[in-house]
Amino acid sequence: MKTVSERFGYVPDELIAKGRTPDLVMARQVVMYVLWRSEGLTLEQIGKVLGGRTPATISWGVQQIGSLINVKPKIKSVVEALLIE
Repeated sequence: MKTVSERFGYVPDELIAKGRTPDLVMARQVVMYVLWRSEGLTLEQIGKVLGGRTPATISWGVQQIGSLINVKPKIKSVVEALLIE
C-alpha cells in the first residue's frame, strides 16, 4: 500500500480514509487490484486492510482496474510495475 500511495502522491492513511476524489479512488482501486493479484488476499481481507470496506466494494474496484488496464496504457504500466515489485 505504501508503494501505491507514493506513486499516486498520497500517504497510506489517505487510502484507508473515506475520501472519494477521482484520483484517490483510482489509487485505492489499484491497491485493491494489486493486493488481490499479488498477495492472494481474499476480498474480505483486502476490505479490512482498507478500513473496513465490503467485499462488494473490493470486487468492484478490482473489476474497474481489470477493465482499465485493457484501455489505458498508463494504468496498465503502473499496475504491471507494482505487480513486479
